[in-house]
Amino acid sequence: MLVPVHVSGAPDGQLRVVGATPALGDWQPAQGLVLRCAQDSCQGSLTVPAGAVLEGKPVVLSDSKGGAKPAATWADGDNRALLVAPGVRWDMAW
Repeated sequence: MLVPVHVSGAPDGQLRVVGATPALGDWQPAQGLVLRCAQDSCQGSLTVPAGAVLEGKPVVLSDSKGGAKPAATWADGDNRALLVAPGVRWDMAW
């Protein structure tokens, strides 16, 4: 099932949603779901089975200097969760 993902209010940088499934990078920021951003809104989508429970969090990767691993800034607060069902959209605020 295709699940649209929307994050609002994120700071500048490479925004991803990182979480507890392979589609969300298994908590590895560099492997998370990459979102496309325009102004104050970022969007993407992922495919998961209906009835799945997603757990994740927005993360911004910042460019590093000298080829080092990018710095990850995690959104404040608890992890975000979603029960996947027909017509659902995963909305998150930074």
